Amino acid sequence: PAPTQVIKLSNLAQAAQTKTEIRQLANSCQLTSSTWAMFRWKGRGAYTESHGNVWGNSRSTQHWEWFDRNDFLSCSISGVCRNRHCAESDILKYSNGNGWACRGKMFQVYADSSPIKDHDTLVQIRYGTKGTKGYWLSNGNNINYVKTRTCPGKNFRGIGGCSSEQFRILKWNYNWDDDKTIYDGDILTLKEGSLRKGLYELYLDNSECSNVTSLYSPAV
Repeated sequence: PAPTQVIKLSNLAQAAQTKTEIRQLANSCQLTSSTWAMFRWKGRGAYTESHGNVWGNSRSTQHWEWFDRNDFLSCSISGVCRNRHCAESDILKYSNGNGWACRGKMFQVYADSSPIKDHDTLVQIRYGTKGTKGYWLSNGNNINYVKTRTCPGKNFRGIGGCSSEQFRILKWNYNWDDDKTIYDGDILTLKEGSLRKGLYELYLDNSECSNVTSLYSPAV
């Protein structure tokens, strides 16, 4: 993702002020507690490339590729959460009169500490509230199946009980040379206990973060 590249770019900057400004922009793309986020489904499929016969033996190579479409994790007040479509123009779009354009696809990620770290930080993810109740992502005892439940209540009160509503975020594109901070654009999976809940690309609702890609040039 661009934020990690921008951090590397800041190391090349000569002026201390420039380094600081670049780092501040990169930090705006970190996943922190109470951040609004969308989870875009990332499917992977295999295809086989044939190389013909070599010494009488058929040779081929298997490749993996992403299926990119605008399907996002989506829930309702209660019940099973599924991947549903959101138009490109409506992603992270909000209006005071109508709320989020992609209804059912916005979540708040909560943790006891910020920024949220890969593997290390337990999180609870709230879909929304209604009356005195809050609705949180919950383990559905199936590898690609989550639903909403009302534990731990309307508001986040710290990681404690409600173990089925606690997840760790694992980065798919983790690089051991980087720190464990999770950024906008990371591909990740939600893990509860030993179960992993699909692969998603993280979209964070932060207008400052959108400035980061304009700083990053792959040629640098």
